[in-house]
Amino acid sequence: MVRQHSALEKRFAIQLDYGSTDTTVPVDMFVYDKEDNSLTAYDIKRGNGQYDATKKRAILDELARVNMHLADYARQNGFEPETVATKIIFFYGVISAPIEISLSRETMDAHFRFPVVDAVEAVNEYFRFRLHQLIESED
Repeated sequence: MVRQHSALEKRFAIQLDYGSTDTTVPVDMFVYDKEDNSLTAYDIKRGNGQYDATKKRAILDELARVNMHLADYARQNGFEPETVATKIIFFYGVISAPIEISLSRETMDAHFRFPVVDAVEAVNEYFRFRLHQLIESED
């Protein structure tokens, strides 16, 4: 079903029952928004976003698989979202997926309607500091 259509909007319009296949696709984050009754699944890329064509195709195939099962997954877990979506976040790098399903670091706060970037950077800084402490203590 994933490769039946090349057009992204057609691939993302297909809805299937959750659990109808044995394929497992990891999801980094789910956000259920009570205000607009939506469920969005996110794939978070932490690298620079430079992927070859094979890797890009695999990423888009996984996003399409998640999107196909997301509405039924929500229902099976007690949610009845009006809309479901799948997005990919390129926090540190170049956007290498279609813009309609992509978020950059610069667009995250507006997308989530919440200051997310500063919180992520604070956590990153904490771990960077701790890593440097560990490295320095080994000397």
